[in-house]
Amino acid sequence: METPDRGEVNRQRSEKLPRSRILRRRSVLRKIRTEARRRANRCMVLLVEPCTDERQSQAAFLTPKRIGSAHVRNRLRRQMREIYRRYLDIGAENRFWVWLARTGAAQSSFAELKEAMLQLCEAQKSSRRRA
Repeated sequence: METPDRGEVNRQRSEKLPRSRILRRRSVLRKIRTEARRRANRCMVLLVEPCTDERQSQAAFLTPKRIGSAHVRNRLRRQMREIYRRYLDIGAENRFWVWLARTGAAQSSFAELKEAMLQLCEAQKSSRRRA
């Protein structure tokens, strides 16, 4: 069996959410937490704020320490990112999306988290149509 040369490694396109699409600036997060439109259910809270400039939408996934150990919080953030990337990636809307997990999210299955996030996203979209 032939081994590929170092320069010819088969590189597949990564399916990860690009780092440029993850909101990390503390000042922006602080502003969003005080001023953004808020939707909530048993598992999480969704905060949505329009972007001020013409960049793509960005998302943040927050898990407070009261949810559990670092292992639980990291797993929950990975699941939230994957649901957002696979089912909710709303790149064309130019908004900041902040997903804040509640304590009920730690005991939820992937399917329950997916349903909760889809529900919040739909509620946010329908309220925007009425306004």
